[in-house]
Formats: sequence, C-alpha cells, structure tokens
Amino acid sequence: MRRGVACVLCAASWAVLICAGWAQEQSGPTAPTALAIVTESVPQPVAHTHYDFRLLAQGGTPPYTWKVAKGDLPPGLHLDEKTGMITGIAEKKGEVRLTIAVTDSAEPPHTAQRELTLTSVSALQLEWQRNPVLESDGIYGSVKVGNPSKDPYDLTFIVVAVNQIGKAFALGYQHFTLLPQAAQAIPFGASLPLGTYIVHADAVGEIAAKDVIRRAQLQTPKPLVKE
Repeated sequence: MRRGVACVLCAASWAVLICAGWAQEQSGPTAPTALAIVTESVPQPVAHTHYDFRLLAQGGTPPYTWKVAKGDLPPGLHLDEKTGMITGIAEKKGEVRLTIAVTDSAEPPHTAQRELTLTSVSALQLEWQRNPVLESDGIYGSVKVGNPSKDPYDLTFIVVAVNQIGKAFALGYQHFTLLPQAAQAIPFGASLPLGTYIVHADAVGEIAAKDVIRRAQLQTPKPLVKE
C-alpha cells in the first residue's frame, strides 16, 4: 500500500474514534431505571417459628432505605431498614395488610411503595374435613392435620365424644410422623349408646430435638343427640 493512502486511512480511523467519543460524551451516562419494589408476595409466617425473608427493589440509586409506610407487621416480626429483611418469630396466627416503602439515595430521593398481605398460620393446623355427624349407630367424621413448619412432628391425635354426664367415648386415635410442609386426613368414628355428645379432637406435635410441643384442638359447636 502506498504511504499516502495509508495516511488517509489512518486519519479516517482516528476521525471515527473521535466522533464516537464525542457522541458518547454528549449523550452522558445512562439514566437509572425507575425505582420499584419487585417483591409481589411474601411467604406465610408460621406462628412461634423463626421467619426471615428479604424484600427486593430495583432501579433508582442504591443503597435503599426500607420502612413500613402504613399498617404493622405481625407481632414478633421486624423490618431492617437497610437490608429489607423481615425477621423474627410471629407470636400468633392472623392476617395483616400493610404498605412497604423503599427510598433510594438519589438527590432528591425517589420513593416506591407496594401493598402486601402477611398471613401468619398456626404451627400445627387442625380442621374438620368432614364435620362429625350422627349415623345409624354412632358418630363419624374426619379431620385434616397439617404441618406448615420446617420440622417433622411426632404427632399424636385423639378424638372423643363426651356425653351429658361427662363420660368420654373414643372415636379415633393416631400416632405417626407428620413431615414438614405436609398434611394428612384422618377419619374417625364409632358406635355409641343413646345420649347427647360433644366431639373433641386434639392433636399434639412434638419436636424432640428442640424440646418443643405444638397443640391444636377442635370442638363441635352444638351437641349431637343420639336418640
């Protein structure tokens, strides 16, 4: 290649680089995206069990500052304003609705909000799957027992029918390991003499390694009369 042509090409290359650099300088740094809370829902806290969950945000100018703008977290849970972590031990079951706010470090700062619902559940769940009913010779029904925690339960379940003079008749008994995040249906029933009965169902879950006992109970709201 001749020297003159090489010089022309070199000059052209430098011109392209200079123009590109000038264009980048004129456009300036990329503007941050809008600040937003990207967490749409939170896991259910289990009563009397340790809980931790991190709220997430994007956009704006980190670092962020978090707060509860409206409402309250379930009793026993707390929000770390620097990390967005919700931690603690929920004291009881129940549902709360609240508004979480996050603020970035821009000048002036930007703020984003999101409404969330936290539903704390019982550590041991017990509900009628089939309400106790009178049949030809006795009382029959079923319950569902659930373990929403992260620990297996050594579970004992018993259901009795107590008559008008306080005498109890066994309708069912079970003893088994109830695995974490699991539920099981338990049918029960037995023939009974004539009388008026209230049905009581009791479940006890033991976590031997932690020396912890969980309890749940059910009772029929009205007497069942076998005539």
